[in-house]
Amino acid sequence: MPIDYSKWDHIDDSDDDESETNETSAVPRVTRLDAPSQVTFGGGGDNEAINIQQLTSAALPTNSPVLTSTSSAEPSSATPTAKASVNESNTWVQHGGMVTTDQDRKLYWCQDRYSIALRLELKPEEKVSRVTVDGILSYRDRHAAMGTHKQHLKCVGKSGTTDTVLLEGDLPHPVHLAEDDEGVDWSIVRDSHNTRYLLITMYKAVPMLGVFLWWKRPLMQFTEVDIEGDHKNTAASQEFLSAWEEAHKMFREKRQQEQSKGEPSS
Repeated sequence: MPIDYSKWDHIDDSDDDESETNETSAVPRVTRLDAPSQVTFGGGGDNEAINIQQLTSAALPTNSPVLTSTSSAEPSSATPTAKASVNESNTWVQHGGMVTTDQDRKLYWCQDRYSIALRLELKPEEKVSRVTVDGILSYRDRHAAMGTHKQHLKCVGKSGTTDTVLLEGDLPHPVHLAEDDEGVDWSIVRDSHNTRYLLITMYKAVPMLGVFLWWKRPLMQFTEVDIEGDHKNTAASQEFLSAWEEAHKMFREKRQQEQSKGEPSS
């Protein structure tokens, strides 16, 4: 009896699993893991598991950038200028603050572990002639800052034909030059309202490598503030500096005693 094979022509040789695999393989699926989870990768051998811990804002290091996004379905009511102003105010005072000088100028200051930046408000007609730091250390001596001598910052401008001191004062801690630079790093910048500022960037000098200092004020004439910096490293650095200063003081006293007795110092 002959066999009729025509009925097999209408049978699909694919299955649902294969169809789903082909359909989804081209489009990755991303699943958000809000709690500690485990992801297992398999195929071709032993499975490998990776534990994923929930990451919160508190776990982020202080110097890590944080990326945020705004949904297009919920447009922000703030204008671009307002947003820029908020970003400026946050960035310009990070681990620092804002003070008013004796000339009624706004002085913003911020810092990280290695540098400190000052932004001094300028009048429309003012020009900056020079910025100097008396006693600034070389780049080579950036990890050998010792002594009690205060470095002196001076910013000189020109209004018309008259020289004017824009900002002047002793620095609370020593600074050093940038590599291959012979002077202080400064420039003129503008904020979102087109106001001009003198931007001064200085690099922190420390007694030895691995020590970090968080400044509590930009210049000695201003009041100290509580800085929310890296408190753990700050505390360790302050303890080291206190011990260093005490040892240095004892050495000087011993040397003075030996010199007063006419004995050679060791």
